[in-house]
Amino acid sequence: MLKKVVVVVFILCAAGCEKNNWQTMDLDLVTGIYLRQTPHSPAIKLGNPNVFEGALILSPNPPFDFIGVMSDAAISDIWIIPAEAKKILSKTDFSDVYNTNTYSESQIASHSVLTLSDQGRESITLNIQDLEEGYYRIFVKTQGGIYWDNFYKAGPDFDLEGFIESWH
Repeated sequence: MLKKVVVVVFILCAAGCEKNNWQTMDLDLVTGIYLRQTPHSPAIKLGNPNVFEGALILSPNPPFDFIGVMSDAAISDIWIIPAEAKKILSKTDFSDVYNTNTYSESQIASHSVLTLSDQGRESITLNIQDLEEGYYRIFVKTQGGIYWDNFYKAGPDFDLEGFIESWH
């Protein structure tokens, strides 16, 4: 009888291990995204993007194979981490929550699937062909601190209209 109870508890724990207690500071959380075709085109806001706004422009977003990263200051380091999108925290004003010290370099680097160091440029094009389709957060270090944005790496069967609709 005790073995059956242990097995049932184990199964319930395994089934309940999915992360469902998301917080504003979770490194791998995407609560929205800005779509943009070119660096100068207006962005389309989907959800409530949990980004540190104003310091970065990503384009195109969503990208297929390459994404441009632009900043007002020289970019020294870039990290890309996989993320999960959730339609939560819609009323949160992230400009009141985030600052350039919200995440540490070591915290970001430990989750990074793509890292570039010692860049020294304000505009960089990244080859992301090897990333799987899905949501990512990009962290960029400049002299002003660490800034970040969200993007969706599109795959060959990507449906933009369906993607937009999924955020409504």
